[in-house]
Amino acid sequence: MTYAELFKDFLSERIPVQLEEWDNRSDDLAIGNMTTVEECRAACKAREDCLQSRFNGSECNLGTKKIMIGEKKQNKDGKQWHSSWNKTRIAEWVSKQDSCHDIKFPFQI
Repeated sequence: MTYAELFKDFLSERIPVQLEEWDNRSDDLAIGNMTTVEECRAACKAREDCLQSRFNGSECNLGTKKIMIGEKKQNKDGKQWHSSWNKTRIAEWVSKQDSCHDIKFPFQI
């Protein structure tokens, strides 16, 4: 089984649209002047390369290079963690990836 098969067959359908109290580790691009979760999500939607976003109550970060699920993050210290994923754009990104060809296992010559 390849990573591509694992992702397409088991993981892609489990990616949520959004989660509260969650840090999806979006850290490719920081967007300033955002005050709400909705503004952060809109910033991601406006960028063609944005796959996911994270808003912690004061900072908006976008994920443009990788897909991360992340981890539960308790809302404390005044930060309200919200994560979202653009599933349509993720599916488009996955469809553009090269297929695995000529797979060789370590024990093969």
